[in-house]
Amino acid sequence: MVKMMLFLPCLCGFSLLAAQTFTIRPDSEAGKDAEIWSYQTGLTDGGYRESGNVFTWTMGGSLAVKRSLMAFNLDSLPPAENLMDARLNLYFNPVDQYESSDGHSGNNAIYVERIISKWEEHEVFWGNQPGTTPENRTVLPASQTSYQDYIDINVTGLVEDMLNDPQGSHGFMIRMQDEFTPYSMCILASSDHPDPALRPSLVLSFDEVQAASPEVQELEIFPNPVLKGIHNSLFLSSSKFDGKRGRYQVFDQSGRMRTEGELLGGSQAIDISTLGTGAYLLIVEREQESACLARFVIL
Repeated sequence: MVKMMLFLPCLCGFSLLAAQTFTIRPDSEAGKDAEIWSYQTGLTDGGYRESGNVFTWTMGGSLAVKRSLMAFNLDSLPPAENLMDARLNLYFNPVDQYESSDGHSGNNAIYVERIISKWEEHEVFWGNQPGTTPENRTVLPASQTSYQDYIDINVTGLVEDMLNDPQGSHGFMIRMQDEFTPYSMCILASSDHPDPALRPSLVLSFDEVQAASPEVQELEIFPNPVLKGIHNSLFLSSSKFDGKRGRYQVFDQSGRMRTEGELLGGSQAIDISTLGTGAYLLIVEREQESACLARFVIL
């Protein structure tokens, strides 16, 4: 979970003010992942399966290959030069319904590669799969047990490339190193898995960044905590913004911006009626003033 007290997304020229480490673990709503397979080149999995399996197998006596695609939202992150470490965690899926093997099997060494062209979770299939690049790809050896998780996969180089080229980066492709020799398989959970602990996660660590703009100040707000269904607005208690136009942004614990808007002259209220329960970071900037931030919780 993101430690929000250490996190400040970039806003209007501002950068992070402190070192941070946080985890992105999307659920079925926020996640983007899919399986594609060579034996039905025009069929999509719909993006709803709880598995993200990869294999080299046979179907009807012919070679069959399956690959897994996944993407994480890397918006509002620090620049690539401040990335210290990036680790991908993939988990065995004990309730897989699709494969004939009960666990990992065969000479199942795998590649993790950067996807370099666009794809849509509910539309991708083998025949229209996105391209990848071998540059900085991660090589994982064959599994040691049939039910192991793949923890702390070093994808620092891949994520650095993604941050440097966001327009040409669209997630990870996971595939067998040997896609010509059956029978090898890895059975992995996707972001659609019912057990949150088994969904893929990406852990990112950045070093300290100096502020590029005037010092960010703490902002007093109320109510805090917010009671869901009772409080629909946050109010700024500082009088220094009176009569000045400005903007606000609210970020959740994964670093995603959840809402934004304008503050008209004299307005001190921020609409939070669309936000769910959880911890959030509010950033407010008004003309000719340093940006201000506040952390709040919705219960």
